[in-house]
Amino acid sequence: MGLLNKADTGQYKKAGSNSGLLKYITQKKHGKERSGSVQDKAVLDILSREYAKLGAFQGLIIEALKNSSEEIFEGLLSMVSSFAAVQKLSQKRCLVLFDAEKDKELIGFHLAKTVPGNTIFSFQAQNPQEAYSFLKPYL
Repeated sequence: MGLLNKADTGQYKKAGSNSGLLKYITQKKHGKERSGSVQDKAVLDILSREYAKLGAFQGLIIEALKNSSEEIFEGLLSMVSSFAAVQKLSQKRCLVLFDAEKDKELIGFHLAKTVPGNTIFSFQAQNPQEAYSFLKPYL
């Protein structure tokens, strides 16, 4: 926990007034539009919430080596709840979101070592739409 406390360097910044929820994404399939999955909606919701709190933000995808996402989720949540948000992505993957001022490499290394798992992707985004485009291949 000591390293994570050192990485937590500041308070959340307030975003501008344009931080409303994203519109639900639709896809065309067989000539008809259909709603995105419940998983996509949950990811869009957390991206929107974190953008409203932080403005620009960073994220990590942690993939478990041994445990399920539920076990990883609980472990990650207990480690980062003071400065980050966590969302399950799949059976073995979780997303961790935090402000742009923190050291994502240090946080990713420590979290992956503790869970145990691998940090398979990291990003920095200026808005929820940009973040979603980065995350789409991992959903």
